Amino acid sequence: MGRRLTSAVLAAFTALMLLISTVTPVRVAAAPKVSRLHPKLAQVKGGNSKQLVDVLVTIDPDAVGTNIAKAVGGKQMKHWKMAQTIQLRVPIDALPELSEIPGVKWVMPNAKVVATGLGANLATVYPKEIGAEALWERSITGAGVTVAVLDTGLTSHPDLPGALRFAVPGFPSSSDKFGHGTAVAGVVAGRSADGTYLGVAPDARMISVKVLGDDGSGTLADVLNGLEWVNQNYRRYNIRVVNLSLTAGVPDSYRQNPINAAVEALWFNGVVVVAASGNRGDVPGAVTTAPGNDPFVITVGAVNDNGTANPLDDTLASFSGRGDTLDGFAKPEVVAPGQGIVSLLAPNAVAAAAAPANIVDNSYLKASGTSLSAPAVAGAAALLLQARPELTPNQVKWLITSSSQSYDGQPDNAGVIDIAAALDLAETLTEVPEANEGLEPADGLISTETGTATDEVYWDQVYWDQVYWDQVYWDQVYWD
Repeated sequence: MGRRLTSAVLAAFTALMLLISTVTPVRVAAAPKVSRLHPKLAQVKGGNSKQLVDVLVTIDPDAVGTNIAKAVGGKQMKHWKMAQTIQLRVPIDALPELSEIPGVKWVMPNAKVVATGLGANLATVYPKEIGAEALWERSITGAGVTVAVLDTGLTSHPDLPGALRFAVPGFPSSSDKFGHGTAVAGVVAGRSADGTYLGVAPDARMISVKVLGDDGSGTLADVLNGLEWVNQNYRRYNIRVVNLSLTAGVPDSYRQNPINAAVEALWFNGVVVVAASGNRGDVPGAVTTAPGNDPFVITVGAVNDNGTANPLDDTLASFSGRGDTLDGFAKPEVVAPGQGIVSLLAPNAVAAAAAPANIVDNSYLKASGTSLSAPAVAGAAALLLQARPELTPNQVKWLITSSSQSYDGQPDNAGVIDIAAALDLAETLTEVPEANEGLEPADGLISTETGTATDEVYWDQVYWDQVYWDQVYWDQVYWD
């Protein structure tokens, strides 16, 4: 009987094996491979495969940048710990290999950053329209608040006698031979001796940080250096607002771009960041570049005030950048006058030579662009912070967006800023709400261990004297 039982068991086992062998195995599809190489880099084709390109690489906190560079025959130029990003120069043919190295999260070009352009148009009454004049009457003029403008520099002008001027490494001078930065600074804090031409916050302290060259362009690394400088010095100079009238040339998610991580680091440190929405109108992708694509910052579009102080007759400027970011956020949040704005003229600058008919009283220039709308909002934020210095950037943004005024033909939720109404609103509330609730910070500020925003930004450990800026070249590669 034992043998019969054993035989039966063996027979059943054999039948089971035969059954299993006839079953077609289920194939589990592999998860799609996510590229860590920016599309612009994936398209790069070099005639010389050893040609070096300049890239920004977001890395894990425990990754060693010099080891990553060595693995692909490249060189580390800079390490921004605040954004967990390194700047490398690597051979073109090593880009795919670079993106596959453990610890590398994202590889993108150190793309050109271009000042949102100036155009020619009429004079304006923008300080009165956005409520600044009403606050001047209450002795709220921006006194005690410092605004930093990261742009093409600043030329000495009698309307900004106390302005401080700096330049990031790589620029031999802090002066403005292009004219863009001088015009932007004037919208924030210009003050003519006779009171004819006034910026929105005429008593605010102005700091210019040159991050763009004499042709109006620079690189992402230049802007990162400027943001780093602000982070290292905002307490020293009481910088409460930063204006960025510039756009990066590479569309990107705010979660991946180190510029976004850097502006968010400033935001979380109590500095209001204001960015132009750009001058591409509503074409697809108009608002997909840093820093204006960041959901935390205040992004500003432009309206034509039609020569009156009443926002009801405003019309949206055709060039005003608007739409959705790659992450699905609608931009801009507010608009301000940006057509026919009179601001400071940098003598002998490119902007003056391009539009000589628009020079006003030998010291001013009429121009248009969201470049001039953004500093109006930056100046307005300075007024609000003089009156209510305890406000956080999220509260400033909530007040500015919640009190904006509708205008004729408004196509979206971005109304005209009214800073007097914003302060009135603040004074009616026991506690001011905060904007940006529930937003995820950029990946450069995310701890891989906890999944939460990091509490510390290690900018104090970056030493500029160890970086060889003269070894970065851009004349051989074009990312357009």
